[in-house]
Amino acid sequence: MKIKICELGILWIFRKNKFKKAICPYTRGACSDDCALFPEPIPTYLTPQPYKESGEEDGVELALGCGGYFVCKKEDFTDLRGGVSDFCLM
Repeated sequence: MKIKICELGILWIFRKNKFKKAICPYTRGACSDDCALFPEPIPTYLTPQPYKESGEEDGVELALGCGGYFVCKKEDFTDLRGGVSDFCLM
């Protein structure tokens, strides 16, 4: 799974060969970091420790307070907040 948070804080999920905005089940608007239930992404382990060469986290977890839960590889996660991008304008 590929996940992006654009510079405006909107959550995008890669589905059916393109990125799509995640829609809030409560407001029907875009899921974004404006919501009090939107936490910061945290590093996590995808590969069990006995099978890893290093103790480094290899994934990212985003557990939304509304019940949404996303986990992806570190290289499949992009956080563009604070950067310059026109990705959110798509």
